[in-house]
Amino acid sequence: MVRKSVMLAVADTSSRSLTKHIFRIYKPNTGLQSKVETLTSLREKGTKVQPEDAKHLWTDIHECAEKMCGHILWYGNCRRVNANYSCDIGLRKRIYHILSGSVLSVWSTLEKAVPHMHSKLQIVRLKTKDGLRVIGTLVPHSAVESLLSLLSQSSQSSPSS
Repeated sequence: MVRKSVMLAVADTSSRSLTKHIFRIYKPNTGLQSKVETLTSLREKGTKVQPEDAKHLWTDIHECAEKMCGHILWYGNCRRVNANYSCDIGLRKRIYHILSGSVLSVWSTLEKAVPHMHSKLQIVRLKTKDGLRVIGTLVPHSAVESLLSLLSQSSQSSPSS
């Protein structure tokens, strides 16, 4: 089972090269894409349809992509999904776990919770909807429970102030 896809191509008027016809691409499951497309590349990828013809497909993909990874959405199954892991490739909304604040004091605990063979620790910077800027360490979903457990153990064993 391979599902049809749909995208919205919007002409980029800020482009320096007006002869190339550059387009910004929006997809129903992931929104604005970072890569721009030329008119030639768009013609190679598919056919132009009227908005009313694409609306049903766009809505269907948009709704499914809230809880269904791209593999299941496009191909019907996902090899990554198992009891301990849910795939988030192509999801419209993703959950990120970020440890911020005085991270250096618990860095060794963090390294124990996130084995190097599974993931490297990554520092991220973000801005929340209410304008708060946060810098912290991205914690893989698979390591959240063990990190919480290790941090609660270390806080119970340390003297209270």
